[in-house]
Amino acid sequence: MPMLIVTTDDVPGREIAETLGLASGWGSGTPYSRSKGNYHLHSRDAALAEEAEEMGADAIVALRIAVSDDVGGGCNFFACGTAVKLQ
Repeated sequence: MPMLIVTTDDVPGREIAETLGLASGWGSGTPYSRSKGNYHLHSRDAALAEEAEEMGADAIVALRIAVSDDVGGGCNFFACGTAVKLQ
């Protein structure tokens, strides 16, 4: 099952049992290219989820993203959020 990632401080309908710490990930992509689809979104989620999964998290809350354009027309991003265990 894919990692649940939300921008809110909690998961609607679920209770946070334990806060595990900050999960973060770097990535890059080409969001302006239709041929690449949502590659940058999948790359971001994968980078962030990998660290959270290693921590034993069920979800990531309070997601924040910083994006910068690169010279080649793509983008680089840093994503971070709080890894949590859900009840």
